[in-house]
Amino acid sequence: MAVTVGESFGCEIVFNRSLSAGYWTFIGYGPAPEIATYAYKVLLRQLKKARAEYQKRECKRLIPASRIRRADLFCEGWVNAVASKIAKFAGSQRNTDALKAYMAKEYADLESLATRDRQAGKSLRSGDDNAHYAGYQSGKDAQLNHGVGGAADTPLSLGHTPQLS
Repeated sequence: MAVTVGESFGCEIVFNRSLSAGYWTFIGYGPAPEIATYAYKVLLRQLKKARAEYQKRECKRLIPASRIRRADLFCEGWVNAVASKIAKFAGSQRNTDALKAYMAKEYADLESLATRDRQAGKSLRSGDDNAHYAGYQSGKDAQLNHGVGGAADTPLSLGHTPQLS
């Protein structure tokens, strides 16, 4: 979801890790990082709640590996449904040249974060398709409202949000 939010707001994202936790940093122009952080926090909270409700309702009798797989597919569908809402909410302009220059200067030694696809090499079952569809349907109900107040435009600003697992 962090990638979807970052792209919608014209931000680069960086994952920062410490001993106790990790968090996403949104880097962009003007108020975009702060708004992206807000959108990410709000949507992540809703996604975690929807995932927990789905698992409680639909995954009672599954082994742990199947429960996790179905919940992951549910989340994938949820994020797919929310992507268009995020894009409409963002409506931001992208200043790619300034952002690229800033990233090259400040994050020159940044390493790539390898993503992990838990579904790779596995054949999907009918319940898996149903989980993805249920996530998509649930994601249609996600709420994202504009906050009150705002910050003045600054050339580049940073925002961050805790990585909640």
